[in-house]
Amino acid sequence: MPTFLYGFGYEDKIDMEVNRRLGTDYESSTGVFIDAASEEGVLEWGREISEAFLRYEHDDPSISWRAIGYAHWIESDPPSCDWKHCLSFFQRVRVGEFPDFSRMTTEAYYDWCRENGLP
Repeated sequence: MPTFLYGFGYEDKIDMEVNRRLGTDYESSTGVFIDAASEEGVLEWGREISEAFLRYEHDDPSISWRAIGYAHWIESDPPSCDWKHCLSFFQRVRVGEFPDFSRMTTEAYYDWCRENGLP
């Protein structure tokens, strides 16, 4: 089964509050490798992951990633994308499985960078 790198934008609690107060639109992004039969399947399951991740990140079951309208995409060529330096950071799941959200946060990424000698 093919594996795709699905990416999506989001705001953590602090960014959301700063954006609301200042009228800015800063977003973070993260991704996950998804084993799926098709790109359509990746996008469908990826949106479910994005929705659940934002609720986890905000500790709020009522917040909706879809309703806010964040970006999401499939990286067509992961080895040459902007994330090429950190592909090993991303978890791999199959359609129907959720990744460990605690390993997808901005804080988790900073920890991963330190452990891997990245600035």
